[in-house]
Amino acid sequence: MLNSIEFKLKLEDQFKQGREKMASALANPKDDKREKTKLLADQQESNHKIKLLKQALKKYNNLLCDEDEEDEGEYSSSFLSNRLIARGRTKESRTTK
Repeated sequence: MLNSIEFKLKLEDQFKQGREKMASALANPKDDKREKTKLLADQQESNHKIKLLKQALKKYNNLLCDEDEEDEGEYSSSFLSNRLIARGRTKESRTTK
């Protein structure tokens, strides 16, 4: 999940850079106003997406940090025991068929 958010953030940042280059290329006052308006709207949308992705990344990182601060021994042992129980059930169901 973290990698997915980071990838989307990098991708949106690249879109933003491309739109900024397009805006500088359309700096001529003779250029089409519709294109400029659409480009401005796209830039604002990109800035909003980047803001949301950064917030999501920050929240996800905080969740991971909170998990690390918990008692890992208790957490991992209960997780492992649940996995072993689940595996045992699947093995039993295979042998009874």
